[in-house]
Amino acid sequence: MVRFVSRAIVALLFLASAALAAEPIVGTWKLESQSMNGEKRDVEEMTLRVYPTGDSYEFAYSVPVNKIHFVSARFVKVHFNGTEADVQDVKNNKVGTVKITKGATTKAGAEYKTVISGPGRPTAEGTLTVSADGKTLTAQTTAVIPNQHPVTSLQVYSRM
Repeated sequence: MVRFVSRAIVALLFLASAALAAEPIVGTWKLESQSMNGEKRDVEEMTLRVYPTGDSYEFAYSVPVNKIHFVSARFVKVHFNGTEADVQDVKNNKVGTVKITKGATTKAGAEYKTVISGPGRPTAEGTLTVSADGKTLTAQTTAVIPNQHPVTSLQVYSRM
């Protein structure tokens, strides 16, 4: 009986992790281009890795320093239902929160709505869109800074 229960638990955990891994955004993405308010910007090497962790996801943004990738920011314990998750800096200090809500997957791809906020910074709302073929991730974000015009950034990543 114990053996049966153990196998059942293992099977359920396997199915839960397989369901998490099936999210279109899961994977490793390399920044290819970016613009700010429609003006093209130089691209510095950056990687975004999205992966399941238990019953949630983690987003890890990393940059190379002497050919070693260091995580510069993370979204921790993300659920794609709009609940708040922590945004952490390079030292794992909480610097804000993120809410990500998964929209419908269509012929155009999978879309995720984002809201990022934190003390002393403007709230940024945007979308993360995975192309239908799963090869491109487009991140568009608009931040409204008090007494200024909104700032819109567009980043395009390719799957590694």
